[in-house]
Amino acid sequence: MEILLDQLVEVSYGRMQLAAPEAGFVAGEEAFRGLANGMCGAAMPGFLLLRTGLRHGDVGLRIELHDAEPTLDRDWEDVVEVSWASIAPSLLVRGPDDVDPEPVALPPGGYRVRFGGAGMQEGFDEESSDGEPPLDRYLLAFWPAPAAADRIVRTTSAVAARHHRTFRNT
Repeated sequence: MEILLDQLVEVSYGRMQLAAPEAGFVAGEEAFRGLANGMCGAAMPGFLLLRTGLRHGDVGLRIELHDAEPTLDRDWEDVVEVSWASIAPSLLVRGPDDVDPEPVALPPGGYRVRFGGAGMQEGFDEESSDGEPPLDRYLLAFWPAPAAADRIVRTTSAVAARHHRTFRNT
């Protein structure tokens, strides 16, 4: 397993994205078109839209690259999995208003992606935070895999359930 990023990331409007540096920020519906989950929008090749509990401020984000499917850790309260194609040689993770995005060195290719959140409800209830310590934290785990339907693995928070209802099959 290789850790590609492990730090605080600024979110705005409960969103952050992983995409090529030249990509604009996608508002929402198109990233979730045809998906069953409402947390990790992967309907657009090369672009991931990630929904958080916290609406404004800093969240913890760890991005991992695995050789095979990793074990699902019980610490992650809300978890979804999607298939996604990374098509750019370099990626940035950022919020809509982030002026200092973080580079991520994920090789181009087809991946299965697990997006897990812990403390999503606490972040949502607080609305904004400076992130020290973060109210909510997230894991993006990538591993090579053929394309498959997205799935909701675990939902424990009301805000994650709301995201699933709002963006399901838009």
